[in-house]
Amino acid sequence: METTCVADYLPDFTGKLLGNGQYELTRLLGAGAAGVVYLAHDHHAPTTSKGAPIECAVKIIPKAGPLNSQTWQQQQEITLHKLVSDVPHVLTLYATFEDTQFFYLVMDCHEHDLFQLLCRDEFPYADNDELVRSVYVQILDAIHACHDRNVFHRDLKPENILCNADGTEVYIADFGLATRQEFSYTFCCGTSSYMSPECLAQECERNAYSARHGDIWALGILLINIITGLNPWEMAVTTDEAFNEFLVDDNHFERVLPISKGAIRILKQIFSINPSARPTIPELRERILALPTFFPPKKDGSHAPVDSDLAAPKSGPVDSAAQEIVELEEDIGTVDLFSYGLDDGYPHSLTDSPSTSSSGSESQGLITPDDIPRPRVDISGFAEDLGEALRPFAAKDRKLSIEDASPALNVLERLDMLVLE
Repeated sequence: METTCVADYLPDFTGKLLGNGQYELTRLLGAGAAGVVYLAHDHHAPTTSKGAPIECAVKIIPKAGPLNSQTWQQQQEITLHKLVSDVPHVLTLYATFEDTQFFYLVMDCHEHDLFQLLCRDEFPYADNDELVRSVYVQILDAIHACHDRNVFHRDLKPENILCNADGTEVYIADFGLATRQEFSYTFCCGTSSYMSPECLAQECERNAYSARHGDIWALGILLINIITGLNPWEMAVTTDEAFNEFLVDDNHFERVLPISKGAIRILKQIFSINPSARPTIPELRERILALPTFFPPKKDGSHAPVDSDLAAPKSGPVDSAAQEIVELEEDIGTVDLFSYGLDDGYPHSLTDSPSTSSSGSESQGLITPDDIPRPRVDISGFAEDLGEALRPFAAKDRKLSIEDASPALNVLERLDMLVLE
């Protein structure tokens, strides 16, 4: 399904004054299927110490229609963002207003997002355990606080995480697909490569799925993104060769991802087919803090240095699962982090797969191993071992295409909360 960028048909707001002259829009920062974001000067705010006007970001969302039912989902985005705006590492929403054509959201200004950082030639998180741990815990804490307020994001991905220039601070953004309903029947809601199997609902019974556990699944994909700059698969369905191999080959991640065995243990728990078997965010946080390293050993057997304060939970003893991870790390063999290069068919840099960042629309995303030439694993008879959560296709020759499961709902689909068939 092709998505439309609203910047293609909206007027240029550069130089416009909004909010009774308070906000002067100076330049376009970004655009997606749901709206556009401009850098703005707040003329009512005190100037900086150097006399410069205070900058903010203004998101402009075209109203979908004149009826309340048509704009309900857009109003929902504003309402839910307001509920969590004061949460640390959630993008601050300062004010909202509207006219007959648009909603306007005035927010903190961050000109970078995590996707842009992951696409850099110099990968910012490589061999930096302390930075990976700090950034990931910021994300965990923000999402946990949102969940405590019954706000479930449903579209966690690098494009929706804003950051400072060096990637040391991150902020959760874009609540356009968020919900207060912990159990949802809105399937295929989000971005395909970050959706859990039960949200995709291609091989599962269409029972209500847990939005909380869907966010936890997406947090697992984000952890791989931050450590490696890669995506593990395109979609969590058995027709995806990479996901299929993950299901049947316990050593799949060890073969294709340049990450430590301790990190792999955590990821395997996150990617449990049974949602209730996934760790809670506090459990995940504790294991991340207890993990000595996210990266495999270098050729000399050493690891990147780890801050001693971050190598153990902030409070309480290390649980038995985390202790097993620590013991496993001591037995890891020697692996070269950058042995997973282009010559092996598995690139470790995003620059080999151009992508655009957008809000509420599909991007090409991070590189997956789908282009690696290897035989497909036969899983006939295997799905029944996965329990009720995963079932084989009714028709064996059924093919899953991007049209079958749109990675993100566009503006009109958001309004109706369509179930994509």
